[in-house]
Amino acid sequence: MTSSDNIGRDGSGAPGAGANESIQADSSPVSRVLESNSESSSSSTPSITPMISQLWSNLAERASSSLLSSSVPVSAIHVLGKSYQPEDTVPLNADILSKIWLTYRAGFEPISKAEGGPAPLSFINSMLFNRNISSTISNLHSLTDNDYFTTDVGWGCMIRTSQSLLANALLKAGYGTSSSSSSSSSSGIIDMFLDRSTAPFSLHNFIKVAGESPLQVKPGEWFGPSAASLSIKRLCDSVSDSKVPQVLISESSDLYNDQIQNLLAAGRTVLVLLPIRLGIDNISPYYYSSLFDLLTLPQSVGIAGGKPSSSYYFFGFQDSKLFYLDPHYPQQSNPNSDTESVNYSTYHTTKYSTLDIGGMDPSMMAGFLIKDSEDYQNFTKSLLESKNKIIHFHEQREKERRSSTSQQDISSDDFSLSQVEMAEEDFVQVGEETENGFVDLGDEVTVKEESVHISREEGVDKIDEVVSIAREEAKDGGEGAGEASDLEGDGIKV
Repeated sequence: MTSSDNIGRDGSGAPGAGANESIQADSSPVSRVLESNSESSSSSTPSITPMISQLWSNLAERASSSLLSSSVPVSAIHVLGKSYQPEDTVPLNADILSKIWLTYRAGFEPISKAEGGPAPLSFINSMLFNRNISSTISNLHSLTDNDYFTTDVGWGCMIRTSQSLLANALLKAGYGTSSSSSSSSSSGIIDMFLDRSTAPFSLHNFIKVAGESPLQVKPGEWFGPSAASLSIKRLCDSVSDSKVPQVLISESSDLYNDQIQNLLAAGRTVLVLLPIRLGIDNISPYYYSSLFDLLTLPQSVGIAGGKPSSSYYFFGFQDSKLFYLDPHYPQQSNPNSDTESVNYSTYHTTKYSTLDIGGMDPSMMAGFLIKDSEDYQNFTKSLLESKNKIIHFHEQREKERRSSTSQQDISSDDFSLSQVEMAEEDFVQVGEETENGFVDLGDEVTVKEESVHISREEGVDKIDEVVSIAREEAKDGGEGAGEASDLEGDGIKV
C-alpha cells in the first residue's frame, strides 16, 4: 500500500492517528490478503484497496459532519414575546434599542431629606466611585449638600427598573400612537418620566406615593417589589388618560378570571404586577423553566429584579442567561424646564448585560400587559399549556385573600415537616419582611382550611420554624444552595 492510500484520520474526523502517520502493509493480515489478491489479478482488474479507502473516507466525512452539527446546538434568543436566532443581530439590536432605559440621574430637581430618613451624603462613596464620574463632576454641589437629594446614585435602582417596566408597558399599550402611524412615540412616554415633580411617573412622584401609608418609604431608602408595584398602581390611578393601563397587583400570583374580565370591560388595558419571591437566598430551580416562560409571552413587559441591593430590568434570555438593562449608569438629568430640550437618546441603548438565572435574587416584580379579553385568553392558554408553576388561575375571586399556602391542604394546626419543600418554594408569599425590602401589603395571612385566619406574626413564626429545619437538613445533606457566580457581560452565545 502506498502512502497515497493512507487515510488522513484527524482531517476526516475518524478516530486514530493523523494523516502523516503511514500504515505498514506487512503488519496487517488484511493488507497481506489484499496484496495477494492484487498480484494474482490481471492488470485490467481494478484494485479494491482504493475503493475501500474511498468508502471509509466518505463514511468518516458524514460522521464528522453529523457530529459537528449535533454538538453545537443553536439557541434562540427570546425578548418579551419575540424570538431571534443568534445571527439575527440587526433586528435584535433594533428591538433592544427600542426599549426605554431609565438610569440613575444627577442634577435633578431637589428632593428634601425626610426626618429620620437617610442623609444625602451617606451615599457619597457611590457618588464618587461609579461608572460615569462625569455625572458627579457636573453636579458637584451634591457632594456638600446634606439636606437635599439631587441624585439617586446608590439608592434609586429599583425605582429606575420599575420605571423601565412601566415605560415599556406604555410602549406596548400604544401610548403616543397617532392616527397616521402605527408605532408608539417613545419621546412622549419619556416625558412622563423626567425627573421633575410635574412629570406623572417621575422619581419624585414614585417617592411621594411610596411615602404614604402603609409603605412610608423615605427618600434614600431602597424600594422592594411591593413598594414598587403599589407606587406604580397609585401613580397610574392618578392619571386620567385612557391609554394608561389599570393596574392589578397579585402578591400570591393568583389571578381571577372574573376580576380581570371586569377590568377589561372598562375598555382599558390592564397591567398585572406580581411582586413575588421564588426562593430563600436564590431562585429555587423548581421555578427556572416557569420564569423563562414568562419572558416568552407577548404580554410580558419584563421583570424588575436582580441581585441583593442591585436591581436590573430583565427583558429576555438565551439558554440560562437572562438579558438585562442596567440602571447603575449615572447620567446628567434632563432639563427641569419645559422649554428646554430633552436628549431622548440617553433613554435608549443597545448595551446590555447577562446574568445566569442561578445568580438572580429571588425577590422581583414581574409585569404583564393585557390588552383585551382575547389577549387574556391567549395569556392564560399559554401558561396553562406550559404548566407554569408561578401563576395560578381561578374562575372567581374568593372572598378572602389567598396566600401561597392555600395551594396546600393544610391548616394552622397542621404545619409540619412534610411542608418543608413547599415552604422553601413559596416562602415570602405569605408575608415576611426581608432585608431586600420585600413587604407583603396584606394585613394578615389567610389559610384555606374552614376559613381559619392566623395573624401575620404567627404565620411568619411558623414559616421561620420550617425554614430553619429546611436549612439544617440542607447542611446535613451537603447540598447547600451556595453562591452562584455573577456572569454579567457574557453576551450572546453563538
